[in-house]
Amino acid sequence: MNLTRLLIVDDHAIVRQGIQMFLQTEPSIEIVGEAEDGQAAIRQAKRFQPDVILMDLVMADRDGLEVMAAIKACLPGVKIVVLTTFNDPHRFEAALKAGADGYLLKNADGEALLHAIQAVRRGDLPLHPEVTHHLMRGLADVGPRPRPWQLTERDQAGLELLA
Repeated sequence: MNLTRLLIVDDHAIVRQGIQMFLQTEPSIEIVGEAEDGQAAIRQAKRFQPDVILMDLVMADRDGLEVMAAIKACLPGVKIVVLTTFNDPHRFEAALKAGADGYLLKNADGEALLHAIQAVRRGDLPLHPEVTHHLMRGLADVGPRPRPWQLTERDQAGLELLA
């Protein structure tokens, strides 16, 4: 796989520095920039045109969802992986609608982060296991759905008459 150009967006310097320290040993990733707020994220994305953006949802000046949508509007090919503390199905759904290509929680380890960056670059949708668990539980809570091939009582009666 070609070199992945990465932009890191997080309002906490220690988080940005930690990610950089971990990823600088990975030869397939080039960190092209970092941003601490939404305005800087948009500017840096336009300037560096990264392949992947690793982005927090909470920033001091603008909502991360709004920033994500703005970046996707001007750079539709960029892949955005959300890196957040929010393990909330509503936030996850909102992030997908805003253009997120992956969703990772900040309690993930470095290997999971690297895997998510590589997966999103391949076109996959990397999700943190806890997010996947919430989604699956949400689907199970919907209850039984009629199968498309299930016959109604009227259909069954009609078939019995035909037989």
